Amino acid sequence: VPIFFHDAESLSYLGEQAHKLSRRLARMVYVQSCRLISGWNRQQVEKIPALANSKWTMDQVKRHYPEIVADYTYMGAKTEQCFADDVLGNWWSERCDTVVVLGRVVPGKRIEFAIEFVNKIRKLGITVNLLIVGSADAAYAADINKLIAGKSYVEWKQGLNREQLESVIS
Repeated sequence: VPIFFHDAESLSYLGEQAHKLSRRLARMVYVQSCRLISGWNRQQVEKIPALANSKWTMDQVKRHYPEIVADYTYMGAKTEQCFADDVLGNWWSERCDTVVVLGRVVPGKRIEFAIEFVNKIRKLGITVNLLIVGSADAAYAADINKLIAGKSYVEWKQGLNREQLESVIS
C-alpha cells in the first residue's frame, strides 16, 4: 500500500524536488498505478491497525489516513554486550566528542546546519567531530560532499546494515 502520496510534502521526504513538474507527474502516475493494481481502497486501509517505527512515520500515516488507528514503537539497539569489560573499556578509552546526524540525508533534515554548527563549535576551540549516517540521492550527496571536503573531523557513512550501524554509533 503506497503510504506516501504525490503531494509536494511527501515528495520532499523522498528527496524529490516537488517544483519539477515532470517528476511530480511521474510519481502521481506511479502511485495511481500501484493503487489500481493492488485494489487500494482508502476505507480498507483505514480499517487496518498500523504500527510504525517512529512517531514521525506514524504522524505521516495519520496525515494521509486520518481515520486509521496507528501507534509506534522503537526497537532500539542491541545492548546485551554493552557492559562487558572489554567493550566498555575500549569504548571509554577510544571515545571522542561527536555530533551524530542519523537518518535519511535529505534537504529537510538540515544537514548543512549540522556542518556549520560543528564548524562554529570548533572555531571556539572545542574539539568535536561530526558523524553523518544515512544515504542521499546523487545531487544532494554531491552538495554535502562539497561542504565536507577537506574537513577531517566530518565523516559520512552510507549504506550501513543494522550491525554496522550499531557498531558506528555505539
